[in-house]
Amino acid sequence: MMKKIIVFLLLVGAMCLVLPVNRAYALTRVPYETYTEDAKGRLVITQHAYVPGASFGHESFRNIREIHVFDMNVYVLDQADYDNRIVVFDENHAYVHTIDLPDDIYRAEGFYLTQDRLYVADSGLNKEGFLFVYAFDHETRIMEELERFGKPRSPLFGEDTPFIPLKVVVDQRNNLYIVSDGALNGVVQMSESGRFFGFFGANKSDVPTLRAAFQVFFPSRSRMVLPPTPTNLALDREGYVYTVTEGLSETGLKKFNVASRNFLPEDLNVIQGNIAVTAGKTHNVFTLNRNGTIREYDFEGNMLFSFGGTLVGDQRRGLFQDPVSLAVDEKHRVLVADNVLNQIQVMERTDFAERVHLAIDRFLESDFERGIEIWNDILFYNAWFELAYKGIGDAHMSAGDYAEAMDAYYKTGDVEGYSDAFWELRNNVIDDFIGAFVIVFFALQFFLWFKYAYNRKGHRVLPESVHDRYGEMKKKAWFKKAFKPFKIITHPLDTFHDIKRRNDTSMTVATFIYLMVAGAYLISVLVSNYIFVGAVEDRNIFLDLLLLYGGLSVFVVMNFLVCSIREGSGFFKEIYIGTAYVILPVILVVTVMSVVSLGLTLNEAFIYDYIHSVTYVWSGVLLYFMVKDIYDYEVGETFMNLGITLFSMLVVIFVGFVGYVVVNQSLTFFGEIIREAIYRVQGF
Repeated sequence: MMKKIIVFLLLVGAMCLVLPVNRAYALTRVPYETYTEDAKGRLVITQHAYVPGASFGHESFRNIREIHVFDMNVYVLDQADYDNRIVVFDENHAYVHTIDLPDDIYRAEGFYLTQDRLYVADSGLNKEGFLFVYAFDHETRIMEELERFGKPRSPLFGEDTPFIPLKVVVDQRNNLYIVSDGALNGVVQMSESGRFFGFFGANKSDVPTLRAAFQVFFPSRSRMVLPPTPTNLALDREGYVYTVTEGLSETGLKKFNVASRNFLPEDLNVIQGNIAVTAGKTHNVFTLNRNGTIREYDFEGNMLFSFGGTLVGDQRRGLFQDPVSLAVDEKHRVLVADNVLNQIQVMERTDFAERVHLAIDRFLESDFERGIEIWNDILFYNAWFELAYKGIGDAHMSAGDYAEAMDAYYKTGDVEGYSDAFWELRNNVIDDFIGAFVIVFFALQFFLWFKYAYNRKGHRVLPESVHDRYGEMKKKAWFKKAFKPFKIITHPLDTFHDIKRRNDTSMTVATFIYLMVAGAYLISVLVSNYIFVGAVEDRNIFLDLLLLYGGLSVFVVMNFLVCSIREGSGFFKEIYIGTAYVILPVILVVTVMSVVSLGLTLNEAFIYDYIHSVTYVWSGVLLYFMVKDIYDYEVGETFMNLGITLFSMLVVIFVGFVGYVVVNQSLTFFGEIIREAIYRVQGF
């Protein structure tokens, strides 16, 4: 009997492990998803990087404004009118003591700690009616006031520029960086003695294109769009200053050196609403959004993780009601202050995040072999963590393994990294084979000259019999029709005249040219360098060809119909053949440049783009003359024909799209009816 009971309990325990109860429990413990960024900048779910830990607070909390971690202790600024304080906790988050700020401080918004000073930014008028950043003696804890930093009197600051200190950080040279509300020129930079150095890290005005054009043409009726003021800032151990701006995305996070140069790209995966920023301990940086989302970035601006969220309903660890500030302690825990809950939420780092940080550290320490091992270990647990491929590519690149770096960059979609690796690999190949190439080239030239230099009919490369056979072939009608389209390259106007007046053109040859469009497209996709066309698997080749041939068909048909309505003298055969001739240069250039691109990098991308642009423009000019000559139009009539043709094409495309939507919805509707009928029949 006892044996059966034991077996029964084991079965119940096994069932508990696989039932959804375990999932519900996991969601209770971690009430949010963790995301990372893929190669296209999209958010994809990944393993949890930080999970909610314990929270802590103090009974005196009323209005938390900012937190900092200094010398293992946690400092929390609690604000009230003329009653501001800093509550100190130890590394285990146990209460230590409270620092009561002097009554001169009315509304403390931010503070910063150095080894011997405590700086406090007062955003409200004090009893004397002034605004200051205060510096107190921090070592003795007697809060002796050492300095007051008020509004700079320098003409460079501007008399009308407001000075309302919100946040402050101090670098190793004791220079102050102050976020002042309404200071449109950026962060205020001051010396230890209060001297104004200038503005730092200004934002740009984000003006929509239409509004910018309106300002140009109607300056008196348009309002100037002013750049937003940075919202918060942080300082890392290497002296870089990070700023976030609540009203900006992409450029809402910046990393400056002392010369106010931004080291982060301007297309970061940043969302609007960031209110706080702090530097991590592993060359990383964290941002806090007003909606409770925390994002972690590496030293290059790559988004590592996004987690957290807004608390709705009952209180749950890891979600926030009114987050205001965050900090990172020596144990890599993220501390988030919530002003409504009046507590500090602790986010514990997981083993997965620790591995990612360790791999980044190995790269910065030039331990590439160990870094690659860690990245591969990360991919074993999450094959979709594309940042690992970038890390592997960077490690191979630094180690000089350029082919392996190209493969890793290809997997993560890093075009710039792929181009840099290909540049280095190409240089190595050129260095290894340039001598042999020169020898073979000149040897071939000498051989050809020696063999045919004394040909009795001139310097012909091919034998006499080949020239005679070629001359006879040129006289045949099929040969003339086959090679007639190539005349458009050297004599385009004569070619259009021949289409209209002579009978040496062929619908078959034109149809073959249209088929060459598909061949040229496939060559451009399959042969071209990945740098210029992207990954093949990201393309829908069938859909692209369908759109390409659909556009050509609509143009030919609509142009002929417009010609018929406007009494043009052309026929469908002529417009069909003429359009094929016009696109022939594009086919040739695309095919040749697809092969040439195999030896190009992003540094020579202007060559690739310029040749394509010139070809498209030239084909547009040929299209104009083709319509003009075939239909016997004047200049104005030709432009009118092309304009009406373009409008007609747009109408056809719109009608086709509407028809597709109607048919798709009808099929879906009838499909639902059939499924419902089948379900009811099966029910009986």
